[in-house]
Amino acid sequence: MGADPDSLTFRPDRRGTLIALAILGAMTVGLAVGAAVYHWLIWILVVASACGLATVGFAALPGRSYLRLDPQGFDIKTPLRARRFAWADVTPFVAVPLSYAAVVAFRSRSAPGADLPGADLPGADLPPPDLPPTPKPPAADIAAGAEALPQTYGHDAEDLAATMNRWRERALG
Repeated sequence: MGADPDSLTFRPDRRGTLIALAILGAMTVGLAVGAAVYHWLIWILVVASACGLATVGFAALPGRSYLRLDPQGFDIKTPLRARRFAWADVTPFVAVPLSYAAVVAFRSRSAPGADLPGADLPGADLPPPDLPPTPKPPAADIAAGAEALPQTYGHDAEDLAATMNRWRERALG
């Protein structure tokens, strides 16, 4: 939870990050031992594994990733990108089951293509934010312009979507 009573902050579940760090660390050590005994080309794999280890470790630093909800909208922060969305500019949130996990998806006015020529033509705009979402949009919707949260922050996708919809409804009245 955020310190501000008017905001709610979700942080990533650290278990997955710690597992990835352990696997990448073991791979790096194993490859380094193998490189000392075998051919120098294995050092390329050692360097690649160490880069992956550094990237995952960087992402695990506190404050590098979060989802913050507030009365005006929400922020999505990842190690390489930060985005802000206003509640009025997004459709209701839905949990979308994918083959490997479920994600929280939505459409926004700032989606890729929303500012392209012709996006302001009749019928090219987003549906009004008050339209109810389809119960389970196909995963292809995400590739076709819907946006998705980068993760579920240790929560069930349906629960997180319901929480975000409550914040959205409260903000829009």
